[in-house]
Amino acid sequence: MELDLDDVAALTTACHRDLGNPDGWFVTTGYPKSLALCIIDSIYSTGARYTSVLNVVARYRAYRAEQGGDADTDGVEELLTTIDELGGADAWATRIGNRRPTSTAQNAPLKSVAVANIASKLADLDVRTTDQLRARVHTNTLAVVKNAWRTAPGQRSGITWDYALMLAQVPGVK
Repeated sequence: MELDLDDVAALTTACHRDLGNPDGWFVTTGYPKSLALCIIDSIYSTGARYTSVLNVVARYRAYRAEQGGDADTDGVEELLTTIDELGGADAWATRIGNRRPTSTAQNAPLKSVAVANIASKLADLDVRTTDQLRARVHTNTLAVVKNAWRTAPGQRSGITWDYALMLAQVPGVK
């Protein structure tokens, strides 16, 4: 495919016009030590204003702090424990998450259901931490994890998977 410089220039102009000065753009540093926050942020980010995602992350951090834990180092086990402690994904959505569905499809499950589903699948694959996720790159088994992620409700496209990898600072992901 040949690069059309006129298209690139038009896109650049539109980005500056619509997004404003790049110096003011939000840049996430991710959660290099918290697979729990990577999952939460990536799932809650789709179809939402990022401030609502930050609110969910803040509530999770506050809940974990009340428990004497540290959300910034949580893996899937800690995330699953919070879901169990609160009475399941539905109650977790009320206390920590929000009541947003995974898609616009009628009767789509809540995003909290996808969070719980993904955390459980990753635990089953022995991917409990961001270190274990990043290690999968070196063993060429990351595709297995991706396939499991994409079977969670509303995650078939893989968009949240790609974003979670960025948040976990998996090498080579942009």
